[in-house]
Amino acid sequence: MQTAGTLLAGSTTGFLIIFILSVNALLSVFEWYPQFVAQQWFVYDQAVTAIAFLGLVFGFLSTVFVFLRRGSSLTVASALLCTICAAIIVTVSLIQPLAILWETLVFFFTPLFIPSLVGSLIAYWRKEELNPKLWSR
Repeated sequence: MQTAGTLLAGSTTGFLIIFILSVNALLSVFEWYPQFVAQQWFVYDQAVTAIAFLGLVFGFLSTVFVFLRRGSSLTVASALLCTICAAIIVTVSLIQPLAILWETLVFFFTPLFIPSLVGSLIAYWRKEELNPKLWSR
């Protein structure tokens, strides 16, 4: 379970970095590009920001639940939602204007999707090590 927690913590850190960069992009997109070009990117930046925030929340919850060894169903559910958020960000990065496959693989797929998927699978397979009662002592 330590490995699952570490992988989910790494994915959560990746979501934090992507969230900060995407908020910066939202705030500066009209300074970087002309209005017509910026309007094309704005929707994608909004989507990445919202999904990165959700991935950050679900990744944090799943990491905390794994390290506290509490709530097996909540742990697996939040880890799965973290993985889904990573998959959505990878998808958005592939359909945005001027998408480049190697950048998606390096910046989104590898640091976000793979660790959250592997951490989720480990948490699911070893969920019997987690206490089923969330707040019991």
